[in-house]
Amino acid sequence: MPQFAPHGSSIFEFDNQVLLLRSRGPFNAEHVRAVMAAYESAAERMRQGGPWATINVIFESMLLTADGIEAMGESAQRSRELGRCAAAYVVPQEVEGRSMIISALQKVCAGVLPIAFFTELDDARSWCAQQIAGAQASQPD
Repeated sequence: MPQFAPHGSSIFEFDNQVLLLRSRGPFNAEHVRAVMAAYESAAERMRQGGPWATINVIFESMLLTADGIEAMGESAQRSRELGRCAAAYVVPQEVEGRSMIISALQKVCAGVLPIAFFTELDDARSWCAQQIAGAQASQPD
């Protein structure tokens, strides 16, 4: 049982091999773990089409507790095992905590999963398409 109630919200949408999240923060570790549980369920559907990626569009705040940042690293590792090949974030300049949390996420995801940050959804979609194509090309026949 979580120590605290999840803070933050995320809505999932499926778009071919991209799992699109629309998230509103601030967030805590319990929210990250709840999203990871949903990833596990979504991964069953996504894996059928091969490598998949996520785009998380952040609204209002991306502030995240210290244990939430640690949980993000665990989530990156676990979702990589479930076939996720990349993670993109769309974070407009006005989102609270933007630079601090981007830096923290880059550190916890380094060497685990390609991660990129954008201000526009179309740019994130293009990057994810490239990452998925690269992952598909490197799969054994």
